[in-house]
Amino acid sequence: MTNVVDMPSQDGAPEATSGLVLRSVRNWYGDTRALEGMDLQARPGEILGVAGPNGAGKSTVIKILAGETREDAGEFWLDGAASWPPRLASPRRT
Repeated sequence: MTNVVDMPSQDGAPEATSGLVLRSVRNWYGDTRALEGMDLQARPGEILGVAGPNGAGKSTVIKILAGETREDAGEFWLDGAASWPPRLASPRRT
């Protein structure tokens, strides 16, 4: 995938202070690599599309952002705070 994240500042956080930034996100399903070093930046007001061939990791990215799947590695910022992605409890768990 193409890197679209701004260069990091001295403290390692992305330069952009608002919006969503993902850096070096990795995800594996057993021996299958779903994502390897994916970077993304979405600024407020932007509309982004996710496109690619089968097996490129599109669904995995969306599931990570929705909190359905945990990433194996990577850094996330939401409005400059390293507190993303959300950790949602499954509605099926009691």
